[in-house]
Amino acid sequence: MVIALSAGGAGAGYRDGQGSFGTASMRFALHDLLDPLPGQPTFSEIHFAGLTGRLQQTEYGQVNKAYLDNLDIFRVSSFQPITQWQNSLSWTAKLGMRTITDNACKYCLATTLEAGGGASIGSSTSENFLAFLTKFELDYSNGFPTQWRAAVGPEVWGRWVPSKKISMLSIIGYKWSNYLQAPLFSDQIFTHSLEIRYHASKVWSYSLKGAGQESKGREIQLGFYRFF
Repeated sequence: MVIALSAGGAGAGYRDGQGSFGTASMRFALHDLLDPLPGQPTFSEIHFAGLTGRLQQTEYGQVNKAYLDNLDIFRVSSFQPITQWQNSLSWTAKLGMRTITDNACKYCLATTLEAGGGASIGSSTSENFLAFLTKFELDYSNGFPTQWRAAVGPEVWGRWVPSKKISMLSIIGYKWSNYLQAPLFSDQIFTHSLEIRYHASKVWSYSLKGAGQESKGREIQLGFYRFF
C-alpha cells in the first residue's frame, strides 16, 4: 500500500557571500526519496504542489529579501536498478517554477521544465542505489536577457539508507548552460548537494542539507518536516 503524505517544514541556514536565511515549505501530496520508506515505492518519488519560500539576507546584510524559492507543480522520478532480470530506464521529470540568481539575472522567477534519463545500479533487496543520468533543463523568464535559458549535462544521484531512522541523498552534476546566445552552452556549472534526514517518528523528521552551485555559492541548512 502506498501512503500519500502531506508535509510541512521549516529551516534556517547560511549562504556564502550573503548571510543567513530561513525557509518554509509545504508539500500537498505523496513522497520524496528521503521520506520514511515503509509503505512507499522504494526507488521512486512523486511530488505534487510542493513549494518553498525563502527569506534571505542581501550581500550587505542590511535588507532581507523574501521570495518563492521553488514550486514543484509535479516532480516524478524512478530509479529502479538494472538487474539480470530487468533492464529498467531510470528517469526524472519536473514542471514548476524557481528563482534563479546568476551574473545575468538576480532573483529572476522562471518557469522551468526538467527531464533526464539513464540507468541505476543497486540491490533489489535494499533501498540503496546509484543513478547515472543525462539531464536537460529549460527555463523561461521575462527577466532573462533572451527570455530563455537551456542547460544539459550529466548528473549522479546516490541514496544510502543505513537504518530505518536515517536516509541520505547526494546529487552531483555538471552542466553546460546558456541564455541561447552565441556561443551556445558556454557557461559551465558544477552543482552538488547532500541531505541527511533523521526520522524521529512517523510524523517528525529532521534534516541537515549542504548544497553548492558555481553561480550561487555554497549553503548549509538545518530543518524539520512534519508529516500529515
